[in-house]
Amino acid sequence: HRLELEGLAVKEVGCLAWGLGHAWSDAPQRLIAHRYLMDALGACVQGLRPEAECNLHIDQRGLAMLARGLLCLTHADAFKLLLDRVTVLEDLGPDLSSALIAGAAQLGHPSLEGKVWRCLARSPRTGTLFPRLLQAATDTGHFEIPHVKFVPMHGKSYEKEIELLHYVEAHASKGEPLAVLRAIQDFCASRKFWMKLAGGNEKANLLESVVQATRPELMLEIGCYVGFSAVRFGAVVQAWGGRVITFEQDPWLGCIARGIVDWAGLSKAVEVKIGHSDQLINNLHSEVEDGGIDLAFFDQRGSRFLEDLQTLDSQNLLSDRAVVVADNTLKPGAPTYLWHVCADGGPWETVVASVRDFGTVGVEDWMSVSRRARHHGNVCQERGSQAAPLVTPHPPRAVRDLSWEADEMRWRSIESHVTPQEWRAFAHRMQAGLADAGLRPHLLESGGSKIAEWLSLNSKSHSHVQSR
Repeated sequence: HRLELEGLAVKEVGCLAWGLGHAWSDAPQRLIAHRYLMDALGACVQGLRPEAECNLHIDQRGLAMLARGLLCLTHADAFKLLLDRVTVLEDLGPDLSSALIAGAAQLGHPSLEGKVWRCLARSPRTGTLFPRLLQAATDTGHFEIPHVKFVPMHGKSYEKEIELLHYVEAHASKGEPLAVLRAIQDFCASRKFWMKLAGGNEKANLLESVVQATRPELMLEIGCYVGFSAVRFGAVVQAWGGRVITFEQDPWLGCIARGIVDWAGLSKAVEVKIGHSDQLINNLHSEVEDGGIDLAFFDQRGSRFLEDLQTLDSQNLLSDRAVVVADNTLKPGAPTYLWHVCADGGPWETVVASVRDFGTVGVEDWMSVSRRARHHGNVCQERGSQAAPLVTPHPPRAVRDLSWEADEMRWRSIESHVTPQEWRAFAHRMQAGLADAGLRPHLLESGGSKIAEWLSLNSKSHSHVQSR
């Protein structure tokens, strides 16, 4: 057999590698019979250098998918070759650089990871983050001083977040987490900036009440941004020797978050990992040898919630007392996730708190809180072993359509302005659509004490999915 990849776009090759990598993740022995695929992918990567050196447009998101796919396929040689090819780019974007950093760490190659950080340090996005990015490169064994060449930049810049880091360092006493949190809130208020923070009194108080009620030894946060909630969590759990692991896909934001966590004096209690949850979750086994993750907080893209939860479950990374909190489950929404955690007879019991979001005052949002369903008992096995999947009803077409709409609205809010009126109308439409599909989660008032009381109850599930 011969697989011909010439003429395919980078995105198509990346999706092919990623899809096959996931499809074969439970049967690596089958890869031996498909060596021609590995050779074809290697040849495809080999041809990337001319494009990169000519500084032509390259689909970096497609390359990020390819990098992650190569790791799933355990094609380490092609991954290393890809990293070597693309680090000649003058402006390495966040998606691709994140995939390369996480992949190099997964393979245990600090020099390769340092090469990516060195590439980022010369990016025009870097600004005054340059010393910190250079330090990251030296920490991973790459000691060369990069030559900085400023070129026209396409895509995201980080002026607002970099200014926040400098503001915190100027206005908060080092080693005082509460002062750091106040400085972040003051910065947002004084600049009239909305920043994606799990903040605002309602959400922050609810989250802290869950942390206090569960007293996790190990907490996982997916979606760190600049580290606001990570600092808040770390300040609480360090009282009983707990730890927080937080994921941030964007290396520049992860660098800022590490700076803020360090300024708060929480580097021993909070670890910021750079990479996509798709890559990082599978590398957590060494972190959870003593019992698993007791509390997980999902603050990433809503359409990732279900897949990340199922990966954590299938890899037995969650403890038998695990609680999972998910933000923004109404706005923009996480319909398939809610369908899973609210299913009658499923592995989770769930309540939903109605809250007001930090950036759109007065617009209702939901935070879901889920605990192990008692009728499933202790489902944990040896870490890293594959657990038998717990069957829940497949979401109907209406719920899958709502999930697509939620993703569309999320991207729209990133790329352009969405007014509070538009968010309110969308939230009402999402809630009505969920009800029409038979999904009516049990709503609690947002008071943290009610959530804490529910977590301590030993009564039957409060979750409710009504079949049409």
